[in-house]
Order: sequence, then structure tokens, then C-alpha cells
Amino acid sequence: SLALIVFGAPRRSVNLDSVRQAMIRSGLQINQIEPRGNGSSTPTFATSEPSGRRLFVRVIGRDQRDSALLLRLWRSLSLKGVGGGVSATPRRATDREALALGIFGAVAPTPAPVAVTGAADDAALMVSTYVTGDRLADRPDVSDKVLREVCSCVAALQRRRLAHGNLDTSSILVSVRGVTLIDLSRANVDANNAALGADVVELLASLSLLVGVDRAVAAARAELPDDVLERAVPMIQSAVLSKQTRIQKL
Repeated sequence: SLALIVFGAPRRSVNLDSVRQAMIRSGLQINQIEPRGNGSSTPTFATSEPSGRRLFVRVIGRDQRDSALLLRLWRSLSLKGVGGGVSATPRRATDREALALGIFGAVAPTPAPVAVTGAADDAALMVSTYVTGDRLADRPDVSDKVLREVCSCVAALQRRRLAHGNLDTSSILVSVRGVTLIDLSRANVDANNAALGADVVELLASLSLLVGVDRAVAAARAELPDDVLERAVPMIQSAVLSKQTRIQKL
């Protein structure tokens, strides 16, 4: 259990044919499928349909579900009010993420859910539209306009009590069309104050490492209401931060 918490679940080899067959059962005709490396233990793929539309596929098996359970349990024990529940099965985990994409997408730019289906070995697939762009964490230069757009999206989510659950710069894509929030596997669509505050703290810490404290705080003050910032103050502690942000901080 401790190994899973620290290092994450092992990456299982996923049979491409099983992914293709699962998508065909959902009425999606695929003419190309390729693995995508995203630095996560969860297998992901990019696919394309005969029409040319590209899709993003996340495969959630029991390893990934168990790892998520342990991580959320650890967070809930180390910090009261943050962590949330975990779906009992991979299929319910994909259902939950697809629901979050639909609700979050009505408030801020996110990929759109396309399909949820079962696969071999009790795994499940969550299919969404493919969004092009660079992860904010990988961009060498970030303009003040982009920073304010990110904070504006978060302000909209906070008004609707929507918590991303892992809101660091690796969960934000930037393209010529603007910013898009991705990786909503830990999202909460009816978040408490602790989870909402944790989102703001994670964002500011991650942005500060990328562009400096002054620019990150200036963008937040320009777009986030005072009550949202005040709500985040009690959550300023290392237990709130994602593993990636803590590593960069060190």
C-alpha cells in the first residue's frame, strides 16, 4: 500500500485490440490508435476516426482504481475535508470522470465526453475529444494574459463549487484558442470549502514555481474574488500540494 502511494500503480500493458473492440461496441469506428505517454500510471491513447476526428482514451483498470483509492485515503487522513470518495469499480470511475467533464465543460473549457465503455480484464474506457496544445508546465514563456485566463476559469469553477482536485500546471493545456483544463479524474462536482481552497492553493503554488510568486499572485488577485482567496488561506500547507508540485518545490 505504501509503495502504491509513493510510486503509483504499475503500468499494465494494455492490448490495443481490446481497446479497439471496446470502442467499436460503443459505435466508434477507429482507423488508427496509438499509445500516449503522459507521465501517469494510467494508460492513455490517441485515436482517429475515418472522418478525421481525433479522440483521447483513458483506460482505467483495477490497478489504477486501487492506486487512486490509496492516494485519496492518504489525503483525507493527512488533511481533513480533502480527498473525497473513490468509485467502487473502474467503470464507475470512468462514469464519474465523464460526468465531471460534462459539468465542468459548461463552466470552463474542458475536453468533451464522448463515450464510456467496458473492456477486457474488468477495465473501463473513458473517451473524450482530443485537445491539442502544450501543457502549461512545459511552456518556457507564459504571458500575463494566459495567467489571467487560467485564474478566470478557476474563478468560474469556484462560483459553481466545482473542484478540480489536481489543479497544477500539468493539468492545463494552452493553445492558440486559449486554455483548457484536463485530467479531471479527481474532480468533485459538489465540493466543500476545503476542496475548493485546496484547488486555489495548488494552482498558486504551481504557477509560482513556473512564473514567480509576484506574477502568480497578481493574476489571482485580478481574477479571483477576495472570499475565494480567503477560503484558501487555511489550506496553505504541503499536504495540499500534488506530488509533482512538491517535487518541483524541493
